[in-house]
Amino acid sequence: MKPEQIAALLNAQPFHPFTVFTKDGRSVHVGHRELANLTTTLLVVFSAVQEPTGIPERFSLLSLEAISRVDVTTRRTRRSAA
Repeated sequence: MKPEQIAALLNAQPFHPFTVFTKDGRSVHVGHRELANLTTTLLVVFSAVQEPTGIPERFSLLSLEAISRVDVTTRRTRRSAA
């Protein structure tokens, strides 16, 4: 995957969470743009942020070449009862 494609997802206004799937079957959820960093070859995703410190518990290093697809989470609107 090209870095510009991931950058577009991270910079989207409004931001929509997304899940990255790798060719080896892993998946990593990006819930907030602040928890991801992008280089020309890697996507770094921090996860399991502990409150109240806000310090991530772990991170994932994903090669952009290893990413097979990205699914964007869209919010569903609730239907009001008529």
